[in-house]
Amino acid sequence: MGCCCSKSSSVAPLGQADPRNGKAQVQALSELRTQDKTEPWLFQPRSVNASAVPKIQTKWSNDDVKPKVEPKVEPKVEPKVEPKVEPKVEPKVEPRSSPRSSQGRAQARRSLESLAAYLGSAATSDLEKIRAVYKWITGNISYDVDGYFGKKDKSPNDAASVLRTGKSVCEGYATICLSLCQLLGIECVKISGYSKGFSYNPTKPLTTDKDTSHAWNAVKLNGQWRLIDTTWGAGPVNSDHKFERNETDFYFLTDPEVFIEAHFPYINSDMAESKKWQLLKNPIDLSTFSSRVKREKACIEHQNGTSVCEGYASISLSLLQLLGIECVKISGYSKGFGYNPTKPLTTDKDTDHAWNAVELMSHKKALVDVDGEVTLKFRGNGKPLTSFSAKFVNPSTGERLSSDKYVATVLDHHKNEVTVTARPPSSGVYWKLDVFGKTNEAAKTSDCIVSYHLQSKSDRHLPEFPDDSLGYYGLHESPEKFGFSKHNFCSKEGFWLQVDGGAQSEFQLKIPASTLLSASAEFLSADKSAREESFSFVEYNEGFLKVSLRMGHAGFYQLQLFCKESGSKSNSLPMLANLLVECVKPMKQPKPFPTSYTSVIEEQVTLVCPRDGNLPANSEIRFKLSSPRLKKLMVNKKVYDATKDGFDIVEKTGSVVATCRCSALLTQMLRPSRDSIGSKSYD
Repeated sequence: MGCCCSKSSSVAPLGQADPRNGKAQVQALSELRTQDKTEPWLFQPRSVNASAVPKIQTKWSNDDVKPKVEPKVEPKVEPKVEPKVEPKVEPKVEPRSSPRSSQGRAQARRSLESLAAYLGSAATSDLEKIRAVYKWITGNISYDVDGYFGKKDKSPNDAASVLRTGKSVCEGYATICLSLCQLLGIECVKISGYSKGFSYNPTKPLTTDKDTSHAWNAVKLNGQWRLIDTTWGAGPVNSDHKFERNETDFYFLTDPEVFIEAHFPYINSDMAESKKWQLLKNPIDLSTFSSRVKREKACIEHQNGTSVCEGYASISLSLLQLLGIECVKISGYSKGFGYNPTKPLTTDKDTDHAWNAVELMSHKKALVDVDGEVTLKFRGNGKPLTSFSAKFVNPSTGERLSSDKYVATVLDHHKNEVTVTARPPSSGVYWKLDVFGKTNEAAKTSDCIVSYHLQSKSDRHLPEFPDDSLGYYGLHESPEKFGFSKHNFCSKEGFWLQVDGGAQSEFQLKIPASTLLSASAEFLSADKSAREESFSFVEYNEGFLKVSLRMGHAGFYQLQLFCKESGSKSNSLPMLANLLVECVKPMKQPKPFPTSYTSVIEEQVTLVCPRDGNLPANSEIRFKLSSPRLKKLMVNKKVYDATKDGFDIVEKTGSVVATCRCSALLTQMLRPSRDSIGSKSYD
């Protein structure tokens, strides 16, 4: 979200401390909601005195013989007449609103001074004051979308007007942040500069002859300058030019190494002085900043191991109560990325630290010139990547292409790495490529982590990828659920198979499996115009799932493997893996495999011959197969017993043509029974 800001709009810092004094630490703080909502109050019930219980009095007298019990006489109760007392009229006193009530918060908004007093009333440190200011602004000030896009006059950017209207662009956000911090005694600076926000376009390099596009703040905390951006912390502007409040702590006391990804300070046309506010040991120049690809928040957002990160937990409970938030401070250790069971956790070790979610392994610049195609590489640091994809955006219409025929994304779960092979649809123009990923299986959508702009120098006629890759090639279910080892599943072959079989050779994929109930495969051509099921054959024996493939033309195919979960009573077979198959040297006139059924897997049948589905008519054909489980087999209504080597049978085909139902001879043989033979007849 960029916004137009004047170059001369910055305010001199309070004091002359060097902003480079120390390096800010990452503060990964949990989000606090601070919108004006009525808080629940806790009531203690009043204690009610119980009525006195009357005691029965027993009256005794000293007689010559023995005590005499007097009969109980109920006393006559006379009605008590209360004297009439004139009520005393007390002066009416208006109840004083609690500072935590919605009325109290509304009163705090009457002026900047009253708001600062309200925000600082429960703060016991400078960190808590800065935090309260950040959370209030990001939760209560909206982005002036209509003013930014010229639909209406821009709202005034002075702090008092921003407080009154509740909306502004980045200049107003930074200004009210500056004013509130100053009123609370916090050293604060308003910084103007260039950003990679809503209006950023890497094909138009940033130069100092252009106006700055954004404003943010630096605050001094414990003698060190830290960076905050309340505009981006409040939420983004979407593609429909609407503001979406989505408060985030990503821009609160952000590490300078991360902040420089999208913020370049340029104050009062003084580059030398402005570079100090990068807060980096080695500042970069504007050209370097402009050329670097922008990693999105989802790409660099930090994963913290403690239950509540220390920066958040250091805020006092009274401040959280003031903001209407229930919180318990919990610190500790996690079995995260850095966990090693051979190194026991002890209390003399620090709690876990943060790490980057996705690392860019290959290309760091936003503009990439290619010769037909480029391969981008990524690595997940921390949690395993569960999904990854990439889509081109049409430079003329701005619409994202739905087809995958220009992009192939392969997710290697063994290494937690991804390769994206992209081919710009046309040459001579930059095509934007949006890359998406996620580490949370429960998340319904993937976040954009980075966007490149690719331009091809030539029109290379490369074979197209399959039109629908289902997002990525790789595992779509955990292989352990199906009897496979996660570390052995396609660990050598990978999920992009390159086949150089030659004229007569078929390709076979072998995957180790401890147990397997049922499996099938779907083999598709790149455009899915032709289904290639008859050119794939699935078997399971000797502890391996074997998938044989025959390809008659060069190019790409899509192989989808479906397996039944161990212990599942359902007949459905969920998709386990999606593989990309590239054929370099095709077979000459490949013959289809026999039609097979899931019983081939269940009975662990190994078919030796014939492996062709179309058999010659009026010919004697040798059928040879083995199975550790089958005892009998029926072929042409004849029953055969298994030998120690399996079954070795010679049968004569009928007079039908080769492309007809002679293939049923093998089909019926591969639908066996263990102990009994069914009465079904075959052709």
